[in-house]
Amino acid sequence: LEPSYSPSTKEPERKRKEIFPVVPDQSNHEKELTKIRSQLYPEEEFHSSEQERMRNEISDLTEELHQKEITIATVMKKAALLERQLKMELEIKEKMLAKQQVSDMRYKAIRTENTHLKGMMGDLDPGQYMSVDFTNREYSRHTSINKLEYENERLRSDLAKLQINGKSAWSNQNTYEETGRYSYQNQIRMEKNEDRYASSII
Repeated sequence: LEPSYSPSTKEPERKRKEIFPVVPDQSNHEKELTKIRSQLYPEEEFHSSEQERMRNEISDLTEELHQKEITIATVMKKAALLERQLKMELEIKEKMLAKQQVSDMRYKAIRTENTHLKGMMGDLDPGQYMSVDFTNREYSRHTSINKLEYENERLRSDLAKLQINGKSAWSNQNTYEETGRYSYQNQIRMEKNEDRYASSII
């Protein structure tokens, strides 16, 4: 009977031998794992530090980009404002130039008419009325136009009266002298008024 049980007795012994040798192997495995961990830890620390550094750099770059965007927006806003101001100034200057050109044309037309009327009234030297003081150009041009318009109106009226009365400035010496005296006195009076007005402005 004993030989028949021997295989069953040897089998547990074999298994025990297979199991127990595993204990030393497990200890070796743990040592290996500890060694591997000790090697991996510095690398993990390095990678973690690198990731933190990169995150900080990205944050700094993002903030710098944001500040540059703000600066660009501010510069563009100022440039747009300056452009509008320059455009407005240009429009104002163009309007002033157009107004000055119209005033010059009006002055030339009135002055030409004045010279013609004075010639018809018998003025032998109409050129003496062409000189204008442009010390204050705007004031002189304005007052000169008003003076010439007033004088032209009086000259037209006097000329019409002479024509109605059948008197000619070219044929009647007395009328010529009186008309010339009136034109000269009228001019002197207006120039004095113009000087007083200029002095009151200054």
